Amino acid sequence: MKNKSFIIICLCLLTTIGLMAVGYTRLSGIVTVNSTATIVGKWNVSIVGIEEVEVVGDAYSVTPPTFTNSNASFNAKLESKNSSIKYRVAVKNNGNIPAKLNTFQFLPAPNQDDIILFTSENAIVGEKLNPGDEKYFYITVKYNSSQTVESQSKSISAVYEFVQSD
Repeated sequence: MKNKSFIIICLCLLTTIGLMAVGYTRLSGIVTVNSTATIVGKWNVSIVGIEEVEVVGDAYSVTPPTFTNSNASFNAKLESKNSSIKYRVAVKNNGNIPAKLNTFQFLPAPNQDDIILFTSENAIVGEKLNPGDEKYFYITVKYNSSQTVESQSKSISAVYEFVQSD
């Protein structure tokens, strides 16, 4: 009887160990999760127009201002001191992702001692441009009246960098 009990206990232990081994193998297998995510956002912040809005003195546009999605151009002539011309650049968010103005700068950086001065209005870093919204930036080109040189030509770029808003 003693042997029979010993055999039954051994068989129970072996069965338990076998079930534990099968359970461990089953639970320690590799788990694979497959998924797909799609972003349906559309980024489309672009220049939609440029126009001359104010002329002081005998300044004028040599050619009409032009624009593409990412570039606005103008060619102004300032005939005498205190002459200036102001352009309005329209930027619109035609996408569905909110944007904000991250940086603004003139390249190369203007110097206040230059004969031709460039200034910008309404470029507020951090300001949001929600989908469908339009924002106007103003760029003024002015003849620096404190200079005595009579003729100069200058090219400059106004760079507005937009990024996705929170």
